[in-house]
Amino acid sequence: MPFIDQVVDFSKLQSLPGEFYLNAYNVSRGEMRCWDKSEVTHEHFLAALSFPFIYPPYKLGDDYYIEGAAIDTLNFKRLFELHPHIDYTIVFDVLGSSKLLHPPRNLYDAWVQSIIAPLTEIARDDLRLFEALHNRDEQGHPRTEVLKINFDSHIRREGFNEELDWSYSNLSRLYDAGYHAGQDLARRHARELGLTEALQMTA
Repeated sequence: MPFIDQVVDFSKLQSLPGEFYLNAYNVSRGEMRCWDKSEVTHEHFLAALSFPFIYPPYKLGDDYYIEGAAIDTLNFKRLFELHPHIDYTIVFDVLGSSKLLHPPRNLYDAWVQSIIAPLTEIARDDLRLFEALHNRDEQGHPRTEVLKINFDSHIRREGFNEELDWSYSNLSRLYDAGYHAGQDLARRHARELGLTEALQMTA
């Protein structure tokens, strides 16, 4: 990710309000590692981005790491170990594999589908499993209310086959879709998220 230092000042991350976490899977020890904002550097980012078959495992200290999403796409377990009750958890929903899969246009397209499509299904299954079984604390109360940012309504159906293209036009299109999807969620849940006054000021 050659441009990351142009858009992220890792030295200022520690002073940001709120919490920030980044995870990666420690291949050497066979366990997930989750760093907080006081620990995250450029090196940790590279370790967390080392997706198998795209980047080699990244050596950090004495151990090798791969991308955490390759093992646990949403990492709910660690989040709720650190914060047992969160009022609202906003999840960036993903397109299902049924919308991403299509007859590949070339070998590269087939390769990308083979990587991303299983991950999207694992993420959806993890979310359904969390909502159905694990969203309860020791007293049986919900740990959180899950709010989903849904991109589907902002993406042209005929554009689904291009979702995995590595191109500037696709990047711009998906950025716009994500931005409008985020705005929709903010409007729908303005009261719960304390955004009513802010939205009125921008209306």
